[in-house]
Amino acid sequence: AKFSILQPGTEILPHCGPSNARLRAHLAVSHGGGASIRVGDRAPVSWVPGEALVLDDSFEHAVAHDGDEDRYVLFAILKHPDLA
Repeated sequence: AKFSILQPGTEILPHCGPSNARLRAHLAVSHGGGASIRVGDRAPVSWVPGEALVLDDSFEHAVAHDGDEDRYVLFAILKHPDLA
């Protein structure tokens, strides 16, 4: 697990993980609004402090931060429970 700090005006370009054997869990620690993540072709969603967001790392995902405060997220890589 590690922390991800994203400053306002920052963008993380579309990317994906190497396989579907892992999931990525995000726990928003501090988020003043304006940051969102898009996974695949779904509409972007925002983090909610204290709530976890879990995604399949093999799907393309991208992040944009248009807010005024840094976004702090604790994230961990987990083994996909549906795979041997």
